[in-house]
Amino acid sequence: MDWQGEYQKRLASIEEMAQKVQSGDVIGIGLGLGGCSSDIHEAILDRNAELENVFIIDAVQVRRSKLYDPKFMASIDGRINYISGFGTAPVRNINREKVAGFLPIMTIDAYEKLAERSDIFIAQVTPPNKNGFVNLGLSNFYTMDAIRLGKKKGKLRLAVAEVND
Repeated sequence: MDWQGEYQKRLASIEEMAQKVQSGDVIGIGLGLGGCSSDIHEAILDRNAELENVFIIDAVQVRRSKLYDPKFMASIDGRINYISGFGTAPVRNINREKVAGFLPIMTIDAYEKLAERSDIFIAQVTPPNKNGFVNLGLSNFYTMDAIRLGKKKGKLRLAVAEVND
């Protein structure tokens, strides 16, 4: 099968992707602009009544989301929880309210900490080029290394590439 056929076979809607999340999963998110869209956050958070002990870890938050709303996150505590790897303005309130966890990450160990924990890793990518390759775009800080190491260790079950033109 050529890469276009494989690509078409793997395409899924945001809702279909959110259905892949299982209770107990840890979801690692790419850094900043390389992280997933708010639509993906919302689709996962909308499943909160079906899930337990799911954790979402990200760093350098740049998009608005219910994920950073202290009242909302307190209301789903134990079902889906948030862990910040590095807090920017969107997460200061949730950190102040002590509704989120904190995983200190540094340049040197971010990929290892996410690879050790992530069952699912989500990042934004460009559309495939003529050879079928995608680019991790504006932030490949730890994404590729976290995915590769997570797969090597047998921890990563699913890598999600959100295609963004």
